Amino acid sequence: MKTTYFRQISNFCLLFICVFFTHTELNAQRFYSIVFDELPVDMQLYPRNVKNEAIVPMTGYIDVPGWKYLSVVVSRNKTFYQYQRSNFNYNAAGNIGTFSLKPVIKSELASYDIKVYASKEGKDSVLMVERKNIIGGDFYVIYGQSNARGWEEQDTYRNEYCRTFGFTQDDKNFTWGLSNSNFTGFSANPQIVGQWGITIQKYIAEKYNIPTCVINVAPPGTPIRDFANRDENTPINSYSLYGQLLTLVTGTKLQNNIQGFFYWQGEGEAAFNEWTVWQAGFDKIYKNLQLDLPNIRQLYVLQIPIFPGEVYRDQAGILRDYQRQLGNVYPKLTSFAPIGAIGWNGFHYGKPGYTQVGYELGRVLGHDVYGDTKVIKCPNVQKTYYSSKNRDEITILFDKGQQMVYPKDTLIGDFINGGSGIYSMKNFFYVNNIWKRVATGVADGNRIVVTLKQPASENDSTMNYLPSVYAFSGGYEQDEGGEQGNKPWTYKGPYLKNEDNLRAFAFHNVKIQPFKVSSLAKPVLTATNSTKSQIMLKWTSVPNASKYRLERKKPNNTFFEVIFDTSTATEYTDNNLLESQNYIYRLRARNEDTETEYVTLEAGTTALLSNSNATSKQIGMKIFPNPTTETLIITFEKDLTGTLNIYNLMGTKKEDYFLKQQSYIELSVKSWDSGNYILIFDNGLEKISGKITVSK
Repeated sequence: MKTTYFRQISNFCLLFICVFFTHTELNAQRFYSIVFDELPVDMQLYPRNVKNEAIVPMTGYIDVPGWKYLSVVVSRNKTFYQYQRSNFNYNAAGNIGTFSLKPVIKSELASYDIKVYASKEGKDSVLMVERKNIIGGDFYVIYGQSNARGWEEQDTYRNEYCRTFGFTQDDKNFTWGLSNSNFTGFSANPQIVGQWGITIQKYIAEKYNIPTCVINVAPPGTPIRDFANRDENTPINSYSLYGQLLTLVTGTKLQNNIQGFFYWQGEGEAAFNEWTVWQAGFDKIYKNLQLDLPNIRQLYVLQIPIFPGEVYRDQAGILRDYQRQLGNVYPKLTSFAPIGAIGWNGFHYGKPGYTQVGYELGRVLGHDVYGDTKVIKCPNVQKTYYSSKNRDEITILFDKGQQMVYPKDTLIGDFINGGSGIYSMKNFFYVNNIWKRVATGVADGNRIVVTLKQPASENDSTMNYLPSVYAFSGGYEQDEGGEQGNKPWTYKGPYLKNEDNLRAFAFHNVKIQPFKVSSLAKPVLTATNSTKSQIMLKWTSVPNASKYRLERKKPNNTFFEVIFDTSTATEYTDNNLLESQNYIYRLRARNEDTETEYVTLEAGTTALLSNSNATSKQIGMKIFPNPTTETLIITFEKDLTGTLNIYNLMGTKKEDYFLKQQSYIELSVKSWDSGNYILIFDNGLEKISGKITVSK
């Protein structure tokens, strides 16, 4: 026992003494006579590979002869996990021996400690260095101004597996630590992960059991030219924002393993009508990143919110619209719409809103990085077009696969004067920059369909969703009487969403395409039966249609309401209707690319009249074909003399015919409008009634 102990002491002293006879490297870590070119530091995160593992490389050399090997003992959560060793490979002179160790740890919610030993004779070992709390995981970067920073309120949340890099006191010699555990980074620009940054980390840790590191470089109120300024001679530096970003990113040694790079900025350019400045600046940022960080897996750009302002600025809307389209301009880029997150105060979202944004971005990463099958993305308009011949309806088509939700009217509290008001989504669509032209709106799969109060003119060619700047909303700062009302000082809803509760991108000056006849065949809609309180409807199946939507207009109503959506059914019974009342129905078929025009049908409930494909059996009148398009044939069981009157469902007489000892009559209905009609034969002794449908 004593012999082993004294041998270890002897070996240790030999290594220690040899330091005085060897040179010290400036860019490596020396421990006695062992020089490490690669060695972890406490709290370091290593990149996760496709096997969900992380390699921890340790390489270097020993500059004294006669030593046999270097070994590493890895502990997982303080329990032995792995042992590995590397023999010293000495040069011909026998005085320099190299080594390479590459222990593998799992990327999981577990912490690893590492102890490195040197052995002279292959029996006794000397502890050279120890490192603690090593993890494997993923790396993310946040860049931008104050909303990217997302830090107005202190957050006490800490997590051992949510790391950041950049703790320092002197703008150099950065090291690792827990996210948001202190102000870190360059002294002129303290680095924190921020509220939505830590929420992303928390989400990934809790849902996928993956540790993460996030770097956040986001000084408030900074123009895009400062973010794009790259020193071509010395890109990595401490005097420019971009140089500081590269300093921190390369300091992690994770620059080739960035899973997501988030950019949120543009408020200043929107305020000063400089959308082209932002466009050019972002192009430079993108190209800089391709030069210095070409292996970024995905770049995410967040669309700027809607800011208050007394003066209308069209360029703010143009800039916002350009941001939503960036994925069509640059490879490996996805836009995201934080618009509508809770807590918006006109400048920032506060802790609740930033937490919401972080959670939503975590869900986006769930698909993009962590293998979730469900695609999570904000609805992005693909086109708008007139979907009726008379230009009184506009369809807003979003990405395929989106299931849109049209919001109910929303109670909004006033931010200035106190009080509150009801705000309706229909008022915040703009046709040729004019608001309040929409009467109703409805969601239909990946569409929002709006009905205009009046048909649009030929000059109405553009559409916006949400104001470019608030409080300008085409006069919204005043109520309809011209007096200043209790209005929010910034736009706070409502918003279009999808079924995943992600808000749609605001869009600006999107061209309204002209009406185009659908490639789908129009369905034929008929009323097959009716009672005092219900009307039974049926329609033909349309090839290549994926959905049918049935709408109804009640008596004395101006606009239709959706009563039935289906992908497979071809019939519907409308219940709980008023007795002896007329209703107008309309139906359209659609798929994700197109929709038919509406097919309209008028039908009524009645206690007096019964439906008849073979009507009034006790008297024997038959009507066919029913429905019909051109010719109507009526037959009786016997010859009759009397008058046949035909009425529409409003009670207006359409035609009358006198029969004299006839059992057969043939009528042309080519000039009749589509709809339902009632037939009544009366000879003074008996009445025979029936109903027909004319479908064009």
